[in-house]
Amino acid sequence: MSHPGEFAMRRPSLPYVSRLTRIIRSFETPFARRQRRLAGRVAALRALDDAALAGLGLRRDQIIAHVFLGQATLR
Repeated sequence: MSHPGEFAMRRPSLPYVSRLTRIIRSFETPFARRQRRLAGRVAALRALDDAALAGLGLRRDQIIAHVFLGQATLR
């Protein structure tokens, strides 16, 4: 509850955030787009448990090399 003299911070609505994200991404460079995609892939792989990673033929310490350098470096 707000106290007199304070203003309550409102979270932006989802459609507003979506529009803002689209505007920001319209100015994004190809490099920034690729970096965001690679960072998302790293995060997705890190979220997997060790058994799931093993199913993909990866160990936890190989995630970065796998995403950024490709599978050829894992041999």
